[in-house]
Amino acid sequence: MHRLTQLKCVRLSVAAATVVVLLLSIPAALHAENLMVYIEAWDPEKIEQLDDQEDQLDVAYFLSAVEAGVMEVFFDADYIVFNAGPVTGTEESERRSDDHVLTVAREGGANLLVRFSVRFGQNSNGMPTPELGELSYFRVDGADEVISEQIEISELLEERAELTGELGFKIGTAVARRVLENS
Repeated sequence: MHRLTQLKCVRLSVAAATVVVLLLSIPAALHAENLMVYIEAWDPEKIEQLDDQEDQLDVAYFLSAVEAGVMEVFFDADYIVFNAGPVTGTEESERRSDDHVLTVAREGGANLLVRFSVRFGQNSNGMPTPELGELSYFRVDGADEVISEQIEISELLEERAELTGELGFKIGTAVARRVLENS
């Protein structure tokens, strides 16, 4: 009987230690930053006017890969990360304004917002290529812009910029690392 009592005490001790660890981890989770990621084409009208529907899909896929790269880096850095999804508004100019995007972030519960707009040019074959990015990083509550800069896409890469998912993901991770290093 004495041995059985010892086993019960050990089990209770392990259970109590588990509860203590869980309770201690709750405050850390409560202090995690909530970050909304908003990636867009700088000139969406230009993308919509592309003759080839496949080029439009390539741009959308590329931007989605950029978003995935940004989100992964912040997630790995213990942020609670979500994307904006389609940001809607009455008119294109309103929908794309900082105020509107910040409102969407605030309503989604974000403390922080990373907004990255990609300007596309065309290569010699007339295909869209990413050339310039505009990065903004906001504290949502006070709408304080922490970082605002234009980035040559070529600065982020060692290779030629083409519309591939792999390259978009690399750009997204480079952008997120830049934000983390400078904030």
